[in-house]
This record gives sequence, C-alpha cells and structure tokens, in this order.
Amino acid sequence: MILRDKNGFSLVEVMISLVILAFGILGTIGMFSASDKAIGTSYQMTRALRAAQEKLESKKGGKFESLLLDDLDGDGVLETPMTSDSTGNDKSSGDGIYAGSDTSLGILRRWTISLNGGMARIDVASSWTDKNGIGRSLALSTIKTDERNR
Repeated sequence: MILRDKNGFSLVEVMISLVILAFGILGTIGMFSASDKAIGTSYQMTRALRAAQEKLESKKGGKFESLLLDDLDGDGVLETPMTSDSTGNDKSSGDGIYAGSDTSLGILRRWTISLNGGMARIDVASSWTDKNGIGRSLALSTIKTDERNR
C-alpha cells in the first residue's frame, strides 16, 4: 500500500519560506535605520531653526535704538554692543554692518545688522555638522524700521 497523503509541508518548502521571511525582516530593519537617520537630521534642523528664529525675534521685537546691543550671557540685560570691526561675519570696518555670533549645543549662530537710515536688515544664520560630518546651514532675514520715524 502506497501512502499519498500530503498533510503538511516538506522541508524544502519550509526553508524557502524562511529565506523569504528573512529578506523581509532585513528590509524592515533597513527602513528603521533610514528613518532613525532622518529623524536625527530633522531634530538637528529644528534646533538650528529655533535658534535662528529666537535671535531674529529678539532683535526684531526690541527697540530700534537697542538693536546693536546683545545679551550674550542670557541674563536678560542687553550689555554687549555689536561693532563694525571686520571680525567674524563683518567683512570690513566702518561699513554700517554689525556682526555677532554665539555657539550653543553644537549650533553656531551668526547674525548681522545692516543699518540704512531708519531701516535695519537683520540676517541670522545657523550652522551645524550632521551625524555624517556634513556641514549644514540655514538663514533667516527680516527688515525692521525705526518706530520713531512713523
């Protein structure tokens, strides 16, 4: 008597299904790795953007006559005057462009104020190095007018 009952899987079928499952798991692990890298990049970019926005808003929200003063120690008092002395972001001395910078949590923040009569252009740039060692940066700008000239 010959048994022809096929109630189950052969060893070859099981091995092929395990190989297919392994490739699926490897693909999923690769997606998790890529998403983790993207989340890290997004986190760094968000921190840099927030730092630039904070400086831009602090300059824009203050009085025009105190625009060239900075609070570099974070105590809420504007005590550090910006100068036009051809250092840092400032290309040349006495050109009406004032520059300042600071570093926090791996983000270098630079800002310049360009005065032109009763108007000032405020530029803020944040720079950082990502996990792959690639230098990244972003920049924001706005115009502020002297409230006294309205």
